[in-house]
Amino acid sequence: MENNFFRRIPTDLDLNGPVLAYTTQPSDASGDKDASVTFTVAAEATFPNDTGAEDGGTITFQWFEVGVGALSNGGQFSGVTTATLTVSDLRTPQDQGRKFYCEISYSSNDEYGSADSGTGTAINQPLKSDEASVSVNPEIEIIAQPSNRQVGENVAATFTVNAGLTDDTYLSDGAVTYQWYIGIGNATPTLATDGTFQTTNITSEVVTVEEEGLAFDTETFSVNESYGTGDSSINVPPTGSNLRFTIAGGGGGRGGSDAGGGPGPGAGGRIGNFSVPNPQAQGQTFNFRIGRKGGDGGNGSGPGTGGGGGQSSAGSGGRGGGAGPRGWSGGGGGGGGASAVVRGPYGGLLLATVGGGGGGGGGSHNSGTAPAGGAGLGVGGRPRTSTMHLVGGNSGGNCPNDGGGGGGAGGGDGGTQSSKLPARSGGGAGRDRTSTGRGGEGGRSGYRSDIISFTGSPGTNPGQGYGSISFNYSVTTSRPITTTREETVYTTTTQNTTISGQGTNTLTITSDESSFNATRQVYAVVSHVTATNSPVTSDTVTSSVVDNAEANNIVIETIAANKTVQASTVNLSNGDKEIDAGATDNENGSGAYLFSMYSPDKDMLIEMDLYGGKGADNGGNAGGEGGYSRIRFTMQQNVEYVLAGMTDSVQAPYLYRKATLIANVGKGGDAGTRGRGGFGGGISQKGEDAPGRDGGRGGQQITGSIEQNRFVNCNGTFGSLTSLTPTGPAGVDRKADVPDGGVSIKCSKGTYYRDQGKSPCEDLGTVKFRWSDGTEISNTASIDRGYKAGLNFIQTAGKKETNTSGNGGNGTTGGQGGSNGYGGGGGSGFNSGITGVTSQQGGSTFSDAKVILRVVT
Repeated sequence: MENNFFRRIPTDLDLNGPVLAYTTQPSDASGDKDASVTFTVAAEATFPNDTGAEDGGTITFQWFEVGVGALSNGGQFSGVTTATLTVSDLRTPQDQGRKFYCEISYSSNDEYGSADSGTGTAINQPLKSDEASVSVNPEIEIIAQPSNRQVGENVAATFTVNAGLTDDTYLSDGAVTYQWYIGIGNATPTLATDGTFQTTNITSEVVTVEEEGLAFDTETFSVNESYGTGDSSINVPPTGSNLRFTIAGGGGGRGGSDAGGGPGPGAGGRIGNFSVPNPQAQGQTFNFRIGRKGGDGGNGSGPGTGGGGGQSSAGSGGRGGGAGPRGWSGGGGGGGGASAVVRGPYGGLLLATVGGGGGGGGGSHNSGTAPAGGAGLGVGGRPRTSTMHLVGGNSGGNCPNDGGGGGGAGGGDGGTQSSKLPARSGGGAGRDRTSTGRGGEGGRSGYRSDIISFTGSPGTNPGQGYGSISFNYSVTTSRPITTTREETVYTTTTQNTTISGQGTNTLTITSDESSFNATRQVYAVVSHVTATNSPVTSDTVTSSVVDNAEANNIVIETIAANKTVQASTVNLSNGDKEIDAGATDNENGSGAYLFSMYSPDKDMLIEMDLYGGKGADNGGNAGGEGGYSRIRFTMQQNVEYVLAGMTDSVQAPYLYRKATLIANVGKGGDAGTRGRGGFGGGISQKGEDAPGRDGGRGGQQITGSIEQNRFVNCNGTFGSLTSLTPTGPAGVDRKADVPDGGVSIKCSKGTYYRDQGKSPCEDLGTVKFRWSDGTEISNTASIDRGYKAGLNFIQTAGKKETNTSGNGGNGTTGGQGGSNGYGGGGGSGFNSGITGVTSQQGGSTFSDAKVILRVVT
């Protein structure tokens, strides 16, 4: 029997479907951060020419990501089942190099609704397109901004910008460049230039100046003195003023009486008031020569006795009255003496003279009253320049048979000068015995009108001559005094400033003079040829120089794994203090294991930059960047702050205040052969998941989970990567399975102190540092401590599942290890009440963890 395997079976179904082909392949696409890119294909279905089938079906599309699988609409993706795939919200560097392709298939169109109608599937479906990759243009990213700096004279102030590209692969286009700008005060900053510059500044200041001097006090006194008969003198001080004097000549005596006739009265001496100009009086001596009153004549019952003349040192006194020859005649009265004022000693300059009054005539035996004497003449006469000499007047008549005449008055000097101040004779003699003797005449007066002034006469003086003087004078005394005044002082200051580091990411400014320095404004401009946001300007910070900058000391005790300690005092006023990781671990027996820090002098505001270590690269795939944070906190005096995690196996800074964890940033995950590692988290941030279907998950924030309870209760979980294993009671502490990460604890509980019954968060008081086995390290300080070495669960990284994959990063929650060639996840960060921070996922490209301390001024 013959078998026919190729029978014809009549049917409307075209068993030979079309052949699919791409007419347009997807192309690589590039875009900026936050933008979108599209990938487009075009395809056709071609049937064999001899079938006669109609093209009644459709081509279907499905987009895939290399290493991930089929895509679904949502998130970054749209159009995943169309000819055009759109990838939105591009991130850099996370989306850099992601690859996509399309698969097409043919779907027949059942025109008749029957299974035996239409065409078959494409004979080459699904047909994969070419792969196309995403390129995300990089941006400049400033990870750490510069900080304000205040330093002492001749101390370098450093300003650093930690900047780079979001994707370091673009550094092949050129390096990131830096330009620093400096301005003084409010002046617009200008481009800085390396070198040493000298600047001169003139400043002004209003100061109060004290001066020692003398104050003069002047007191005015008045002098009023009176003089009787005789000679007197007075000295007028050089400050004398308003000098006035009065002199009066003596009055004439009365005549004697007789039985038949009465006596004649004597006349008064002249009175004169004078003023002396200040220049003629000041510093001079004034002498008063005062005349006496003339004596009275004797009464006659026989021959009368004449009265004696008044005496005066200014000249002769008046002559006595004439005596009657018989007893019935009365004697004449004596003339009054003249008075005078002489400037200077006797024989000096005669300033004024006033005449005495004439004596009265004596009475006779006949009835009737004898004539009175004459009054002293008024002052007057021409000025005299020569010395005056006063002489007595002539005597009265002396008639032998009659009563005695009145005595002559005192008067001028007579002789050759008699024409200027002529003397006057006494009274005439009685004519007969029945006649009455005449009274004597008064003496003449005069004054120096070129020197003094006559101010009037109040009348005549019947009695003894007199004088008076009055003037004022002042006495000035001095006393020391202090006076103040304001004075503007100008100061010229020269400052030498050295600038270095222009064109790098660190600028250094050193100045030798603080008084000149206004606050400098400093900032950097960062540029790159490819970066889409170039140029980027850093924060503007200040630079200032102070005289003998206040010391801001911290003590750092570097505690090695071999139980040795090196203590050093660092003055943060002299610049930043950088602590780098890379030391060997505790189990290796050496190297810096912990850094115990404290402020010995005061509470101090500290700024700290925390950089997690970058994950390891693998071929062309980059390790995940470490987390970065800038924090500020007050470092309390003599309180322990411990920095852990700076070892080779951890590379994630953990900061404790005594026993309590207050800040941590995560390490980046390692890369695998098929993908990069995830970024470490800054404080309060999770670690990033590594890209790819089998990339390790990033460490999560420990909130609202079982891990949160374990963390708070200080029940730790080691990550699966570490060789350490729990040593406490079973079920309390544990170790994660591969590839999972572990979880740290809130407070370090150590091993020695755990066994001593100390709770993890309990303070230890003022003690020295103890090693994990309880050994006290003698050269550490006795300060307020609480950190317990030996068990803190900071080794939390997850282990990779295959050799081609990457390990996770350490952090408060460790990153998971990758599988099938993909990278590990980044470790998470932690924050306990620290405010005013800058934090980001990734940002640290340092292979080793790093911490930088500075004082905030």
